[in-house]
Amino acid sequence: MLTRPVIGLLITLVVAAYFSSATAFANQTVRDLGFEIAKELRCPMSQNKTLFESDARIASELKAHIFTMLNEGKSKQDVINFMIARYGEQIHYKPPFNRDTAFLWLAPLLLIIGGSCRLYIYLKDQ
Repeated sequence: MLTRPVIGLLITLVVAAYFSSATAFANQTVRDLGFEIAKELRCPMSQNKTLFESDARIASELKAHIFTMLNEGKSKQDVINFMIARYGEQIHYKPPFNRDTAFLWLAPLLLIIGGSCRLYIYLKDQ
């Protein structure tokens, strides 16, 4: 007669999972905004992963902190500014174009132009 306790346990787990996920994100807009922010910020621990993609412990803590700040009424920019103040500009997964990141953004274009010029000169000499 183990089936009755097992079924009872399964029902309890399903109900608990349903209510825990419902209370974690009571506000759909906060949930969506939190995920949007987590997709824009880099995980400090995992290489080449956003907070949203990372399974690292610090990523989970930062995501929880993002949702806490949003539930307190902070804006998206407030949350991002807090993370930048705490972890620096490198927390941006896609860094903004400014004086410090100009080379990062322009290097691929310069390499393509330089390679095209080199190829043109090579083919012209043939």
